[in-house]
Amino acid sequence: TLLLLSTIALGVAFGGAGGKNDNSSSSVGDQPSQPSVSCIIDVQDRYDHAKSIVSGITPLEALENTTSPQNKALEWIVCEDKISSKLIDDRDPSTGLLPKQAHGTKVGGDSGEAQVLRRYALATFFFATSEQGPWNEKLNFLSEDVHECAWHHNKTRKNFPYGDFDPVGFVCTSMYPEPAAHFGETHIMLDDTEMEIGEINWNFRIPNNLTGTIPPEFGHIEDMTQIGLENQ
Repeated sequence: TLLLLSTIALGVAFGGAGGKNDNSSSSVGDQPSQPSVSCIIDVQDRYDHAKSIVSGITPLEALENTTSPQNKALEWIVCEDKISSKLIDDRDPSTGLLPKQAHGTKVGGDSGEAQVLRRYALATFFFATSEQGPWNEKLNFLSEDVHECAWHHNKTRKNFPYGDFDPVGFVCTSMYPEPAAHFGETHIMLDDTEMEIGEINWNFRIPNNLTGTIPPEFGHIEDMTQIGLENQ
């Protein structure tokens, strides 16, 4: 599945700006400020370790190109993202391994490295698709102290695949286990505190001014089973 998603993602580019979404509950607001060089100097050890993690899915040339979305995403991880920064700073001094997630995801597992990679890939997508201007709605993307499963906005409308309830953005789901009252029902998760994340859906079917090209890192978001992307 991961290879198929990568193939789909690599060839897609967005053109001009889309219109504003009339059903919007909030606007994009300010885009994240770009970290300064002094930030990297102050956290050089964290930067070096983060770079070693994300270089598994991104060539060093892209990471070191200061105009690339990958470089911007790496700097965001190191300088602004409180969740990734804490994971990296709290790594085991003898093994270099990051602390585990609460439960993680079904396919990707519960390693701290997997969460850093997921947040990095999402940040890369955000910067790569803001080429000609900001998104109409930020959808909680790049919230530095919020689990990435909460990077979406809830909307109410008649729309496939969620019926009247239609969350837009990065959506994590799981099924209630036994003996829960709603055993077998799928529910939307905001984090992995209570249980393992079963699936990840990309539901982006609103005009949101995405411009640019989907980066290859998008294909490395494990556990993604559905992509809904249109009306840009």
